[in-house]
Amino acid sequence: MKVSLILTIRNEKDSIGQFLESVYEQTKVPDEIVIVDSMSTDNTVKIIKKYQKVMNIKLIRKFFQTFNLFFPTTYNFLEFFY
Repeated sequence: MKVSLILTIRNEKDSIGQFLESVYEQTKVPDEIVIVDSMSTDNTVKIIKKYQKVMNIKLIRKFFQTFNLFFPTTYNFLEFFY
């Protein structure tokens, strides 16, 4: 059975390293880790790229812009893959 870990983050430079270390130390490491970053402005992405060298991490960067027309919420987004 393939195990995937998917998480969303934004500006988590203080905790993402510790989180990924704890995942790496599990008895069953996920086959893949998908991280969706909401355009962090700190060093979060730089830290994740260091872990990509030793872990199977797919990093997706998304920019969400919300605006309200006649619908409660709609999203306009650009997608960036690293």
